[in-house]
Amino acid sequence: MSAKNQLREEIIKKAVVHGKVILSSGKEADYYVDLRRVTLDSTAAPLVGEVMLELTKDLEYEAVGGLTLGADPVATAMLHIAAQKGRKLDAFVVRKAEKGNAMKTQETVRQGGKNIFEDLKLPDAEELNVKVQIAYRICELIQKRKLTQQEAACLLGTDQPRVSALLRGRLEGFSSDRLFRFLNALDQEIEIVIRQTRKRTRAPGIRVLVPA
Repeated sequence: MSAKNQLREEIIKKAVVHGKVILSSGKEADYYVDLRRVTLDSTAAPLVGEVMLELTKDLEYEAVGGLTLGADPVATAMLHIAAQKGRKLDAFVVRKAEKGNAMKTQETVRQGGKNIFEDLKLPDAEELNVKVQIAYRICELIQKRKLTQQEAACLLGTDQPRVSALLRGRLEGFSSDRLFRFLNALDQEIEIVIRQTRKRTRAPGIRVLVPA
């Protein structure tokens, strides 16, 4: 039996609690699901790590984590299973509130602009910003149409590895022109509007308007 099926059985057996209960919302229910009974269980927790690693195998990442406390055992399970497979994976914690102690340091937080690449002072910041917006729209359309990577590759006139890179945000090797052609292949009309900036309220540049 696969780890996914084993985990499903563990969830049904241990996490689904039947009976009249009052939820945190104040509403009454006939059952509720308490996944802590799985993520903190010695038998089920390793399965959680196994399944999560399998579900995220196409993503590139070096650390996992989330809002404490719920995400902590999940991240821990993933790093232990990763270690068993010979993979280095770290974990981190996201606190619900700022921690106050003697080690606390004062940091200045500055609000960024609309172009993160400009804030980072990267060369070709405008072009990078445009490419990211176009790529986001392409990925959104692929997901909405529920296309496999191979189907998307055939439609876009490219290969599956390039589609995989695009979906993971790896835009090296993709020119703006090529991304525009991908949008055309997905039946999207591209309109470029050129106009003078108003009283220099913002720096001249390129904007891509993406419909909701």
